[in-house]
Amino acid sequence: LNTTSTFYPVGLAWAPGARYTYTYNAAGKPLTYTSELWINHLGIYRNYYKTTYTYNSAGSNTEELTQSWDTSSATWLNYGRNLRTYNAQNQLTEVVSQDWNAGTTTWDNYYRQTGQTYDANNNQTYMEYFNWDGFTFKPQSRYTSTYDANQSLTLQLTENYNSGNLTYEPYSRRFYFYELKVITTMERQGPSQVP
Repeated sequence: LNTTSTFYPVGLAWAPGARYTYTYNAAGKPLTYTSELWINHLGIYRNYYKTTYTYNSAGSNTEELTQSWDTSSATWLNYGRNLRTYNAQNQLTEVVSQDWNAGTTTWDNYYRQTGQTYDANNNQTYMEYFNWDGFTFKPQSRYTSTYDANQSLTLQLTENYNSGNLTYEPYSRRFYFYELKVITTMERQGPSQVP
C-alpha cells in the first residue's frame, strides 16, 4: 500500500486537496490505483477515479480498467479500459482502448495499436495506430524505430495515413543522441500534417 496526499495553500495554512493510493500484488506490481478528492464542507476524502490492473501468468499487464465514483449510488461505474494481447514470447502485439457506453451498457472501441514487430533484442521496431470510426478501425499512423548496439533508441519515424490516396506519408523523424547519460532529441516534421 502506498498513499500520497496533496495540499494547497489557503492563506497561511495548507488545505487537503487530493489523495492517491496504490495497492500491489506479491510481485510488486500495481493492482489498484485510487484517487480521492477532499470535500471541504464534509471534512472527508471522496472517491474520484479508480484503475484496476490485471496480469497474465507471465506478469504482463492485460487490462487496465478505469472507473469513476458515482456519489448518488455510492458505487464505481465503468469509464474506460485498455486491453493488451501478447504473443508466445510475451511480446505486446495489440492494445485496444475502449470507452464505456452507459446508454447501451457496452464497451465502445476508441483506438487500436497493432502490428508490433521486434528485433532480436526484444526492442519494438514497428507499430500501427488505428482510430475507431463507429463501424471499423481506420488507419491513422505508423511508427518505425531503430536502435544502436547498446539497445538505445536512435531514430523514430512517424508516418500518417492519407485517406485520400490510401497511402502512408512521412510526418516526422525524431533522432535520439546519448552523451554522458543525458538524452537529447531532435525532431523533423514534414511540410504538412496529413488529415
